[in-house]
Amino acid sequence: MSVLNTKTGNASGAMTATLPTGEQFIAQGVWCDPLGGVLGIRNPAQGVEEFIYIGFPLGIKDGDHTLGEGGTSAYLGSDVSGHAHSGVIQNLVWNREECGVAGQFDFKGKDEYARDFHVSKGVFDIAYEKPASTLQRNIASAASAVIVPALKDNAEFNANERGYSGDRERPNFVAVKQSIGLEGGLLALGAVFLLEYDQNNQPSVKRAFASVNHGLIAAENYAITQLAWEPGKALSFAFTLAFHYNAQPFTFQAGRVDLKL
Repeated sequence: MSVLNTKTGNASGAMTATLPTGEQFIAQGVWCDPLGGVLGIRNPAQGVEEFIYIGFPLGIKDGDHTLGEGGTSAYLGSDVSGHAHSGVIQNLVWNREECGVAGQFDFKGKDEYARDFHVSKGVFDIAYEKPASTLQRNIASAASAVIVPALKDNAEFNANERGYSGDRERPNFVAVKQSIGLEGGLLALGAVFLLEYDQNNQPSVKRAFASVNHGLIAAENYAITQLAWEPGKALSFAFTLAFHYNAQPFTFQAGRVDLKL
């Protein structure tokens, strides 16, 4: 697991796996989640964009881990999409000093139509620019949204964890999550946004996800308004975001992200 084959995203490296169809997943872009986890995205010539997200806490130890325990998770986003109900992260090695994380994964789940799926032979080997301990989690920042309908009795989220990766001049991965005081046994609830910059260094949100229990769910549609950008100082925007969780539709409404960089 040493070949680095892409530099699209906020990291460089590789993520591969065998999809439920038997087709090979080879990520064209990889990201490191500043609040813990790795993301690979594939854009097939035909069909919908596909992604695999492997979530884990910043303090995770090297070795083998059972998905669903200790804040670990996995999610497949594709024609068949859903959370892992069982599975493993194996041979995890996180070299925080040299900014690299690698491991293997295998997981099974059910999609929103209760169809079984299996992602097998998963491998990731990712290098990023900043060690996790210095990725920004600025307490001066704020983020929140109203949830319609309430998700497991949670009618809103107010993020106590707010992180970004990329440098202060061009943050490109923004994660905002509430991880305390949630109802219904949830461990985390929030949103993730991937940003790109044009030739004038103006940012725009290119992808958005809901984050439930340390897993990512691709937005079915989203809107970003009131985007304000002060390079190296602040990034803020309002958002709405629609998604399905356990076959039920939800919307983040009146969402707001205010990051102090």
